[in-house]
Amino acid sequence: MGVNPCLQSSFQDGLLSLGHSAFRDNKSLLRDHLTRGITAIGNHTFYGNTEMTEIVFSTGLTSIGSYAFYNCGFVELVIPETVTHIEVTTPSTGVQT
Repeated sequence: MGVNPCLQSSFQDGLLSLGHSAFRDNKSLLRDHLTRGITAIGNHTFYGNTEMTEIVFSTGLTSIGSYAFYNCGFVELVIPETVTHIEVTTPSTGVQT
């Protein structure tokens, strides 16, 4: 008996951020719709979600952590204009900027 994939997740209003590695390497999450209240996506939040093909950002998202979408299955990722900070890590040193 196989495991049914989590085709889509959505969050209730009131959630402000998605923490570090919250969905890291979750191969069953295919789509995600972030609610209005989420302002920050932490480091490595969706890292390694190779099956994830779509994400819809909420209005009000302002910050995206380093490697938040690294190795995801996106063909295209549109960052909303409300994002004012994207954390970048230099691969050779690991220094965050």
